[in-house]
Amino acid sequence: MKHSKYSAVVVGSGIAGLYAAIKLQREVNLPQGLLIVTKSKLIESNSKYAQGGMVCVMPENKLDSTTLHIEDTIKAGAGLTDRKAAEYISQKSAQVVKELQNFGVDFDRDENNKLKFTKEAAHSVNRILHAGGDATGFCIENALVKYILTQKEVKIYEQTLAVELLKDKNNINRGIITYNYDENEYEIIETPAVIIATGGIGQIYRYTTNPDITTGDGIALAYRAGAKVRDMEFVQFHPTAFSLGENGTMFLISEAVRGEGAKLTDKFGHTFMEKYDERLELAPRDIVTRAIYNELKL
Repeated sequence: MKHSKYSAVVVGSGIAGLYAAIKLQREVNLPQGLLIVTKSKLIESNSKYAQGGMVCVMPENKLDSTTLHIEDTIKAGAGLTDRKAAEYISQKSAQVVKELQNFGVDFDRDENNKLKFTKEAAHSVNRILHAGGDATGFCIENALVKYILTQKEVKIYEQTLAVELLKDKNNINRGIITYNYDENEYEIIETPAVIIATGGIGQIYRYTTNPDITTGDGIALAYRAGAKVRDMEFVQFHPTAFSLGENGTMFLISEAVRGEGAKLTDKFGHTFMEKYDERLELAPRDIVTRAIYNELKL
């Protein structure tokens, strides 16, 4: 069995994992280097398929403010939102956008070279940035991948599954065991820090817009190691998708479509969201999803 040491290991190569890796690499001393582990290719992740855009409060958007964004978030959360988390995300959003731009993300601009903002569900003003028209996830993922590949001190393991977290007798993390599919080999990796950013559980459902790799194994990895797992009842369902065939393959229809005025109708061409929420097609996703489900039962 192979053996190695790293200052930190990031499991997962979506936007969360890559961004965490970049922040670590830039802001923390890592004398033994940084390792990114991904069970597929570096570019393959759920993030890659995200379309609509990125919520942010930018200073040039005069109709918006962090106060307004926070209140929109809390209202959409139906009283379950962690206010401190909402405040932190809103207040840091402009800084993150600037960082992403520095990493090469080219957000869409208008004819005057100003950032274009659109509107999505639960937002009271236009505050959604997008890139590549409607390929925001891919554009951000691609830019972060290109950046991380230029960093010589960052090692990347592709086609590698994180198997088990290693702890000492005091229940402190000391490393991780991985398995490489191509080499059919396990490896013990000593590290004081492991970040798990492995995405969701979309593949537990028969029909999903998530890629095949979203199987929830990162959650299982953490749970087996004794990590606290919370809020597992909150699984986000995107309200609209296009069925590509009988094998269950689904193509996500971006929320930005409704943000630009698209209407939801039943099989007879009748709109129905007016029966469920005054915000119509731009009600929060959970409301729109339940409305569609109710209509399908009629």
